Amino acid sequence: MRKEKYSFMRRKLRPRRRKNRALIIVLVLAVSSGALIWNHKDKIAVLREQYRAESEEGEIDFTYWREINPDVCAWIRVPGTKIDYPVVQSLTEADNYYLTHDIYQDENIYGAVFIEKSNLSDFTNPNTIIYGHHMTDGSMFGDLTRFEDPDFFEEHQEFMVYLPEETRRYEITAAYRYPAEHLLTAFDFSTEEQTAGYCSLVPEFVVSYGGYAREGMELRAPFVTLSTCTSDNRSFRFLVQGRLAEVSPRGKKP
Repeated sequence: MRKEKYSFMRRKLRPRRRKNRALIIVLVLAVSSGALIWNHKDKIAVLREQYRAESEEGEIDFTYWREINPDVCAWIRVPGTKIDYPVVQSLTEADNYYLTHDIYQDENIYGAVFIEKSNLSDFTNPNTIIYGHHMTDGSMFGDLTRFEDPDFFEEHQEFMVYLPEETRRYEITAAYRYPAEHLLTAFDFSTEEQTAGYCSLVPEFVVSYGGYAREGMELRAPFVTLSTCTSDNRSFRFLVQGRLAEVSPRGKKP
């Protein structure tokens, strides 16, 4: 009887041991993942302080930032939000490289704010798209969806793009949801006529997918599209579009 009882107990205990091991592994992975996420958050927080300090000085030191990363090509600032970041463009890595790498080219779930190879780094394309992750803590392009609020959209009407040689001010004409397709391949921006045709469709996009367009201010080239994910639907993106209003030499406010 003792042998039979021991054998029964051993059979009963084995699955429990496996479950315990599995639980320990899950807990270790969860703790490790949590620590990794917090490390990324800490690093982004430090970077944001650097960015803010740079921004508050009034002039972006591109020499300094290009020593850190030669891919730095511009700086984007959206008043009323936390969006105040260097913009990078890799000519050697895949376009999605900066979805998972930060300004130091280290792997980071926050990524970086970037443009693709298909756009020129001097922002002279008809439509230049700047991408950034929609982070729940409001970092990167997390604050972009604040433009879903009509009052915020009405009160904040411009954003700035700083280049090494000039400052470009853009008037925000529209903010809306749009299906997650690649605009630069879905539409033809190679001619003025094709670009104007796309711009004429924006009010329809606003009505169809939800958003706002500024009355009496049509989108026109050259313009910039700020693009991020929507938190509640992966099949959509949230876009904020601004047309070029003014260009001034570097060091002078437009």
